[in-house]
Amino acid sequence: MEFIFWQNILTFHQSSFLRALAERGHQLTIVAETELTSQRRAMGWFVPDFGRASVISEPDPPKIREILLSAPSNCIHVVGGFRGYKLGATIVQHCIQHGLRVGLLTEGADPRGVQGMLRRFLYSIHLAHWRKSLAFIAAMGTNGVRWFEQCGFPEDRLFPFMYVTERPVQHEPIQPQGRSIVEFAYLGQCVKRKGVDLVIRALALLRELDWRFTVIGDGPGKAKWQQLAEQLDIDGRLCFENAMSHKDALEIVAKMDFLVLPSRFDGWGAVVNEALMQGVPVICSVQCGAWEIVRRSDYGGVYDALDVQELTRVLESQIEIGVNRSATRRRIVDWSKCLEGPIAAEYFEKMMIHTFHRGPRCLPPWEQRS
Repeated sequence: MEFIFWQNILTFHQSSFLRALAERGHQLTIVAETELTSQRRAMGWFVPDFGRASVISEPDPPKIREILLSAPSNCIHVVGGFRGYKLGATIVQHCIQHGLRVGLLTEGADPRGVQGMLRRFLYSIHLAHWRKSLAFIAAMGTNGVRWFEQCGFPEDRLFPFMYVTERPVQHEPIQPQGRSIVEFAYLGQCVKRKGVDLVIRALALLRELDWRFTVIGDGPGKAKWQQLAEQLDIDGRLCFENAMSHKDALEIVAKMDFLVLPSRFDGWGAVVNEALMQGVPVICSVQCGAWEIVRRSDYGGVYDALDVQELTRVLESQIEIGVNRSATRRRIVDWSKCLEGPIAAEYFEKMMIHTFHRGPRCLPPWEQRS
């Protein structure tokens, strides 16, 4: 099969999957509106290796027309979203007008509150025009699938998918060196949506237990989180690290007992994959698309995004279990193989065979592994 993947940036959150898909003998072209934003570079992101796939970044309108006109009629266009991604909406519209094969690989959106209702209305308007012509939507997790169902897209053309990160370069899970303090870490942007303030409040209720919390990242919420920790008199047990290279940040995460992703909303949360691949269990909210793989991994825990009491109970239960031992780390690393690029590529290939050649529908990799 031949694919053109239209993306807003060249991201390592799909590179291992796309590289593996090309290695399976498919012809891939990746077209990125922007190579990488300055904001992402500041967060330690980098342009990844896409292997045999052809990569085109920052094409001008004539180049885009050339790509579209030179593609064979049976090419499958996979567009990475359309809300907030102007080129994506343009490509979908072009493909529909010219009867080309096109589908989406995208996140859902936050469904809560008045803003959630407005988002659903706007998505529904777009999908009302495209419903008959979009061949599929590969949405991030069942949260994403549920979102597009609510927006009126047919269930039989919806598939749960995931971000597919590179496996961190580490041959053996790190072993704890005789410590008893349970180490938690957060890695990501320091913004309100990420919910780190909720973790700080929950940990303040557990001040009698042995724990430390490391926050890695930058953003406008960082000073507020530091101030909150001081107000709750637990600032001595928190460590705030500045944003650093992705590799260095993951090396810190690998030494922790748990990663915490307490987002009020996250379309997926790729750091969850990266933690599990290093044998580090995860605690995350069910408003993160990746909550499913946390539950399926059988370690860590999930909780309602805004329920501090429930988060406190989950944190307390993990502190009582104690530091993350080597045997547990190895089991998690072994389970996480279902999150790797070659497995995702095989699953995506089966999705396309089901969609265009009436092949059998299959379960997503994390459900097969469980």
